[in-house]
Amino acid sequence: MCLATFLHGHIVADVRRAALVDGACHLGAAFQKINFLRDLAADFAGLGRSYFPGVTVSTFSEESKAAILDDIDNDLRISRAVLGDLPPSSRRAVALAQGLFAELTVRLRSTPAAVLAETRIRVPNPVKLRIAASAAAGRLPPTPQHRVPVSSPLQPRPPLSKEPR
Repeated sequence: MCLATFLHGHIVADVRRAALVDGACHLGAAFQKINFLRDLAADFAGLGRSYFPGVTVSTFSEESKAAILDDIDNDLRISRAVLGDLPPSSRRAVALAQGLFAELTVRLRSTPAAVLAETRIRVPNPVKLRIAASAAAGRLPPTPQHRVPVSSPLQPRPPLSKEPR
């Protein structure tokens, strides 16, 4: 739905449009899965539901968390690959949303499964601001990969490691 609005008035080849639709579908799936994962405890306690087959708060493990996050990272990778093909008028907003959700996946991955089963994870406001400034400047979010969360001014930064040259 949003993609049709973003592309309104733009001439887009069928092949490019198909790639953008695929990327949009994967981005929507990633957003939904991330929200289901971060609301796992509340959905199960309040609604008696889990949106992941075979996963409940009592069976949620590091392995199931990793499998879900690997699937989310794949969705974000696919959507990130076509982000640069969006019209400039919408690219920054989508980059901001993708950047925020990519940061959430990093934070979810670094949080123990037992904690996720009890707590809702969020991105601190200073980190949101940094991601928003990056998107406003026209930078695309990084490609999803296993990384440590971005430090905010309120959190200590991890020590820098030197990479071999």
